[in-house]
Amino acid sequence: MCEEHRVSEFLHRLVAAGWGFVSLSEEKAKKFIDELITRGEISAKEGEGLLKGILDRLESTGKDIETRVAEMVSKYIKRENICTKSDIDQLIKRIEKIEKKLDSLDVKNK
Repeated sequence: MCEEHRVSEFLHRLVAAGWGFVSLSEEKAKKFIDELITRGEISAKEGEGLLKGILDRLESTGKDIETRVAEMVSKYIKRENICTKSDIDQLIKRIEKIEKKLDSLDVKNK
């Protein structure tokens, strides 16, 4: 397995784990709030507001995780000198230009 694929797979798992954590936390928060409502410690309306606040925070946390992973990937790519898709696209364009020049020279020499 090539290095890029292993890194990509690792990062995919890292993001999935982060969102899994967020999902698990959401589930636990709902259960906890339901228990508070059942025991009469908070009203259903208060529970909705509390849950919304928690879910907003969890979503923000999930986005923070994605941002941090993206930063880690960017640093890794730079440090390991890995070609990006953009780098490859630029090389393809350069090769195509060279091929056109060679083709035009070839036609002139015939």
